[in-house]
Amino acid sequence: MTFERYVMVCNKMLEKHPEYGKLPVIAASDDEGNSYFQVIFTPGTIVVDDPESNRPEPVNPEGLKPNAICIN
Repeated sequence: MTFERYVMVCNKMLEKHPEYGKLPVIAASDDEGNSYFQVIFTPGTIVVDDPESNRPEPVNPEGLKPNAICIN
């Protein structure tokens, strides 16, 4: 998923249900909902080895442009 799409979906949810803006943000560990955790930090940029991977690994960002958005 791209950051643009993620934000678009969030904005549509807020337009339809403005009260959702006061809800905490919870993330699932996987698509089966095996565990959940509260999103604590604001989004930031990160450099990872493969942004398309299901398990990307951070790399040394020195001299590299960010290639992903980190939500927690």
